[in-house]
Parts: sequence; structure tokens; C-alpha cells
Amino acid sequence: MLKGDKKNLHTIIKLIITILLSILLVTESFLLIGILLENQKVQSYVQISTLEPSNIDNRLFLGLKRDADWNISKTEKGSIYEGFFTNTTNKNFSDWTAVIELPEHVDVISTWNINYDKAKNILVLDNNPIRGTVIKPGGRVSFGFVINSSKDFVIEKVTIQGKSIENPFSNALFVLILIIFFMILLMSVTYILTRKHAEYKIKQLRKKEEELKKQNDRDAQLIEQTMKTFVQFIDAKDEYTRGHSARVAAYSKAITKELGYDKKFQTDMYYMGLMHDIGKLTIPDEILNKTSKLSASEWAIIQLHTTNGADLLKNFTIMPELKNAVLYHHERYDGKGYIKQLKGNDIPLCARIICVADSYDAMNTNRCYRLKFSTERIIMELERCAGKQFDPKIVPAMIKLIKSGEIAAIERKLILSSDDDLTSVVNI
Repeated sequence: MLKGDKKNLHTIIKLIITILLSILLVTESFLLIGILLENQKVQSYVQISTLEPSNIDNRLFLGLKRDADWNISKTEKGSIYEGFFTNTTNKNFSDWTAVIELPEHVDVISTWNINYDKAKNILVLDNNPIRGTVIKPGGRVSFGFVINSSKDFVIEKVTIQGKSIENPFSNALFVLILIIFFMILLMSVTYILTRKHAEYKIKQLRKKEEELKKQNDRDAQLIEQTMKTFVQFIDAKDEYTRGHSARVAAYSKAITKELGYDKKFQTDMYYMGLMHDIGKLTIPDEILNKTSKLSASEWAIIQLHTTNGADLLKNFTIMPELKNAVLYHHERYDGKGYIKQLKGNDIPLCARIICVADSYDAMNTNRCYRLKFSTERIIMELERCAGKQFDPKIVPAMIKLIKSGEIAAIERKLILSSDDDLTSVVNI
């Protein structure tokens, strides 16, 4: 997924989460307001029986039980009543009163936990602070009274009034929405923190990559400057072939690109091309610059520039293939080269590429003993020696570069480049 697509996806997710949380929050707020408004309503109802109901669940009711009787006179009887006011709902009952209406012939002698209004002949049970202002779910208020009555009676009418206070957390819908809200909120926070952590990790990784790139750039500059110094030494040794190493390096890089290898290998091939003749630093000047035919012993010394160069680079471990390029770039595909007489694919690829580039530059350069070859003859020689001196898979790539004019373009750039600026050559 592209960076822009990821950003759009995160924006959409944030928008959806915000909408969901907003809807849940508004719904929860309306529910809470509804519950609070309902809690402010005063309920009033008449209970027509003081007998304990058969189903006592989810009820507010007042019950009375006649506990004892005695005769005061032939016409009057005394009785003791014990009562209770019970809340079996899941709500608190607040600001409440319970009024028991007595017949006219009933006279209250004494009470406990209940008030008697003689003028109205009623018993009033209320939220006396001593008993508590709220009857909680499962709570009960006990009371009692003693009466005198001239005849038997049954108390039936009880008027109850008060506020049923619902705890929002006892409302199933309120709790469900609250749970969903916090679950989404928790997932949102987790998502945000996870994303922030991932962004932090990516930022740290990019920082490390930048630091590594800077270090690699510094290492590349160090390697290039080191190689530049050696190339200057080589050119100083063999003035007639000045610029040879830079040209072979540029040709090698172009061949590697044409063969389809990645940029890293192309750059490595450029460096290997620069250093392929480093061993010439060990060859005496009188032999290296001799214009007449070399003797057998002198030719043997010239051949030593491959092994001597590899020895010079034995501790140069940052580019392991460099040693192979130096040691084997004069091997032939048919096994008749030097110094190990390797054959075919036993010759390292870097050495096979440099062999073609090196031979092209030799044919394309004026020497003390001959003039440079024409382009047509160079192509003919490359084709003739394919499978003999040169790798037959590399020769077509070199010929294509020659015919397309790319080699000529490289040569023009090399001429325009200053002698001491190898950085511009790397980009050829």
C-alpha cells in the first residue's frame, strides 16, 4: 500500500471512530438525562391491601399484622399492630411518605417509628432522618401502634408517595452503551498508541538508515580517494597509457549495466576496473615503458603485475572481489591466459568483464608499436576472439555498446572530465 493510501486509510478510520464515539456519547447522554428527569418525578399510588403480597419481587408495599388483642370493656377492644414498609425494587425510594387511613371509631393509644395525626385520624410513616431518608433496594422500615376500637375493622387504604431513584448503572441499556463506548475508546487508544509506536520505530529506522547511508558515503569516498591516489601512481608509472585505468573502469561499469546487473555491482565493477593494474606499481619502469620487444624474462616480470597486485590488496577486505579482478583479468576463456590458466566460468565474472574492457581499450589506443584499430576491426576482433580470449556472453554486450555510440559517449565524457576528478567518472 502506498504512503498516501495508508494516510487516507488512517484518516477514514479516525473519522469512523469519532462518529461512533460521538453517537454513543450522545445516546448515553440522552439516556442519563432521561433517567435523571424520571428520578425527579413524584410517584403517588393507593395500596388497597395491607396483606403481604404473594409476589414480593420488584414492589414497594406496606404490610400490617395484628399481633395481639385484649378486651378493654364490653364495647371496646385493644389491639397491637406491627407493620413494615419494604422496597424490593432495584431503585432507591426517596422523599417518601406512607399514609394509613383509620376508621372513625379507631383511637390510637401509642406508636413507634410512625406519627399519628389525631385531627385527621391518620398514621403517617415518612422519611424521618432517624430512620433514614432513603429506602435502598431490599431495605425495610419497621413500625407499630396500639389502638382502641369499638368494633372489628380491616385497614385497607394506604396512600404511598415518593421518588423512585434509579441508579444509571442499574439500567441495562445505559451500562451496555457505556461498555461499548469504553471498548471502542480503548481500541482507539490502542490503535493510536500502536500507530504512534510504529511511526516512532519507522522514524528510528529511517534515522539509522540515514546514518548508515552517511557512513557508507564516507566509506565510498574513502575508497574512491584511496583508489584515485593509486591510479595516479599507476598513470605516473606508465605515461604512455595514461587514463587507461579510468577508461577500463567506465567500460566495465557500462558492460555490467548492459548485462542487467544491479547498481551496486556496477559501482563495484567501476572500482575494480580502476584498480585492475595496481600491480604495475611493482614493475620496474625500464621494463614497463620499454618500447622494443620484451625478452622472455621481461615478459615473465610483466605478468607478475597480477600476482603482485593481489598481494598488495590481500588486506583490502571491504571488497573481496577486487583481489580476483586484479589476479585474473589476464586469464583467457579458453584457458590459455595467465596467471593460473583458468578456463570458462572458473574465471570470476569480474575478471571476465575487465578482460573485455581492457582489451577494447588496448585496441582503441595508440601504442608505441602500433596505431589504434578502427571501430570495424575492433568489432571483428571481439567476434573472432569470443569463446577463445573472451566470454562469448559478454562480447555481444560490448559490441552493442560500441554500435549504439554509448562507448563513444563515455570516451567524450572522460576527455571532458578533469584528470583529478574521479567522482564525475563514477556517474558515467
